[in-house]
Amino acid sequence: MLLGRFAAPLVGKAVGLTRGLAGAGDAFEELAADHKRVLALLEKAEVEQTGPKKLALFALIKRDLAKHSVAEEDIIYPLIADKLLAVDAAQHLYKEHGDVKTLLAEIEEAIETGDDLRYRARVHALVENVRRHAAEEETQWFPRLKEILDEKKRALIAGKVDREKAMLV
Repeated sequence: MLLGRFAAPLVGKAVGLTRGLAGAGDAFEELAADHKRVLALLEKAEVEQTGPKKLALFALIKRDLAKHSVAEEDIIYPLIADKLLAVDAAQHLYKEHGDVKTLLAEIEEAIETGDDLRYRARVHALVENVRRHAAEEETQWFPRLKEILDEKKRALIAGKVDREKAMLV
């Protein structure tokens, strides 16, 4: 059991280091792809009618958002604060992630209690929140980081993002 618990982070770290050293990948494109995938899942969740399907879709959304959030919070937001000297912006982005986590808890409660009206309202709020947050990152922060980081540094960051995501299974 312990091996299973530690295997994913170790494998993730190895894959991340290998990817970083090989110069493969772009963390910012990968994170933008995460945004698109999660938004597509959320749009499905807005119209899903059945309880079991809602729960399965919600579990997938929650897992994807958790992996994505950890990568941004541990790798990208410190870069925004340190390299772009935008501490307030980084704090704002962390706060928005907190708002997403609150909405996820409210959605889960609505599913458990069968409160379809609250479920739909909270999913819609989450869609709008993620859409706005993703647009800010993709149009403002990711391009600015890409400008100041050379290709080698961007590849290392891609490896670190992979590692962080692999830590959550």
